[in-house]
Amino acid sequence: MRRPWIAFGTVFLTIGIVAILVAGAQTYGELRYRRHGVTVGGTVLAKDIRRATGEKGTSFEIRYRFTTREGQEIEGRAVVSLQRWEALRERSPVRVEYLPYAPTSNRLAGQGGFGQGGFGEPVVEVLFGGLFGAIGGLMFRKGYRRLRVERRLLQVGVMTEATVASVTTGDLTINRQPLWVVHYRYPDPAGRTHEGRSGYMSPEEAQAWKPGDTAKVRFDPQNPADSIWIGRG
Repeated sequence: MRRPWIAFGTVFLTIGIVAILVAGAQTYGELRYRRHGVTVGGTVLAKDIRRATGEKGTSFEIRYRFTTREGQEIEGRAVVSLQRWEALRERSPVRVEYLPYAPTSNRLAGQGGFGQGGFGEPVVEVLFGGLFGAIGGLMFRKGYRRLRVERRLLQVGVMTEATVASVTTGDLTINRQPLWVVHYRYPDPAGRTHEGRSGYMSPEEAQAWKPGDTAKVRFDPQNPADSIWIGRG
């Protein structure tokens, strides 16, 4: 993986944005119920159990019917706790909350999207999303800046020979597999020696190099300390 910071930054940034959007949608939906929700009586029609499959655990659902104030009969579903599912019986009464301008949007009364009626869950999601977004933004910025440097050096950099100084594991691990880097030294036209390191490599790719091997690199003629690994070129 040559540009892991861009890849990881994109993932973290996406997770952060999605978390914030979900929190915003939850907040908007809950505010609609708090401002416009109407509570009426309903009747339990059936009780269902959805067994655990794959990543989803067992869920307990009830189907219910209620009549709006305008006389329209609506059916709905709700996922409830095991305790509530066991307490309810078919044909037993329940309280239902619905939006008068969209009665198909309904839920059991008291089953708000914020747990015990507070805004804790969306706040946590926003904080979670903000943290992941900030980390992702920093990682993406780091990777993008390096990408720009690499592209510029590929265009205007001066090709020279470098000597491999060492081959080591890097500071990044993917699927418990550490990525490797090659450290090298190269001279500039003034005879000064500079050091650099390659991008991240797989163990097989990196271990094909040994200290003392020669490789191609490109360095910035305006700033010889800035270089990019080419390899055997």
